[in-house]
Amino acid sequence: MVGSFDLSKLPRPQFTEVRDLQIDPANSRFLYAVSNDANAFIRVDLDNLTLASTLLFNEENLQPSYFVKGPKQTTGYVLITQSPEAYELDLDEATMRSIVTFPSIRADASTYDVAVNDAGNILIAQGESMLEVDGEDMRLLTTHPLPSSINGLWHFVLSADRKMVYSVWPDPASGWGCPDTFLALNATTFEVEARIKLEGGVFNERPFELPDGSKLYVLGGWDWGSISVQVIETDNYTIEKTITYDPAGDLGISAGPYFPFAYDSSSHTLFVGAGTVVLAIDTDIDVIDKVIDLGDVARTIGLEPEQFIYVNAIGLIYQPQENYLYIVHLDRAFISIYDLNNDRFLQKVIPLKGFFPNYVFADDNCSRIYTLNARSDSVSVINVRSKALEKIINLAEITAVPDPSGAEIAWSQIV
Repeated sequence: MVGSFDLSKLPRPQFTEVRDLQIDPANSRFLYAVSNDANAFIRVDLDNLTLASTLLFNEENLQPSYFVKGPKQTTGYVLITQSPEAYELDLDEATMRSIVTFPSIRADASTYDVAVNDAGNILIAQGESMLEVDGEDMRLLTTHPLPSSINGLWHFVLSADRKMVYSVWPDPASGWGCPDTFLALNATTFEVEARIKLEGGVFNERPFELPDGSKLYVLGGWDWGSISVQVIETDNYTIEKTITYDPAGDLGISAGPYFPFAYDSSSHTLFVGAGTVVLAIDTDIDVIDKVIDLGDVARTIGLEPEQFIYVNAIGLIYQPQENYLYIVHLDRAFISIYDLNNDRFLQKVIPLKGFFPNYVFADDNCSRIYTLNARSDSVSVINVRSKALEKIINLAEITAVPDPSGAEIAWSQIV
């Protein structure tokens, strides 16, 4: 070893992967590198091992992280990273209606989850507390402190009856900072009603609840190992069963801020997305009924599986009228379509025209699918009937949004 250059000092903290290196053929003083993780191109001065220049392919100032809407609402909020602001998205029109500002957001908050209760008030996770905000005027109504043993809670879902808060929380007592503890909190008093240490890997922070509220499913596992789904009964908050999938050579889950679940209420089937497979779980008996191999996507579009790796199913939408499953892939940023009637992928895939989708949702009649693309500050809008990209909403280009009252709301703090 004769020298080194520390890539962690670059503007992108996720500069952890270099796919290619090239010394300048005209001037051997300079080394060029491309990073997939940082979405950047860099030039290093080899004479003094310093950064000469950086080209970021996308500034990523906003990084949309999550979407939430209230019961029976057709609008909801697209949350962005490290900001108290959010975009209000009209699902019927696929347009942005306004920009709102949540009050009392901590300066050190990176990503945080929001939910709307039956009263129309907004609950906002803030580490050691839960804010309750008026959904009409964004006025802080109250700050609910969490129990002293709970800190660092940023991600959660409300139960279907809006009475409970569910989260998979990185318990500091575990000592490794990864989501590994299931929490059930009363959504009125915010007292802990259940706290369960989960075994079997790293777990996604948002569990899935069956529509009847009887059971919760928590997805976990290892990046290069087994997949575990913990089944929790909600009447007594006990782990009823652990569903494990562990064939040799398969990639596990992509642990992160994803919600890779979809549900078919007619067959009681829960679809769970993972690294190289989608698991179809019969929720009546909690067994794996079908394994959808994502390598088949490659074969369907004329590639061999080794030409098409790391597909990472991080979001799913079940379309009941078609009986199709729409699968959002993190790597290569596209949607594949699985025909459940014939157990095969369609030959058509839908490019998202955005990088690193991290959350997917649909309107109530499943006529449009939306993906939040964290690395390109955009929202992809997919028309289900045409199975094509309808539009890209580029958040970075929105400096003012027309308010229904006719005024304009400027967002000079971000843009």
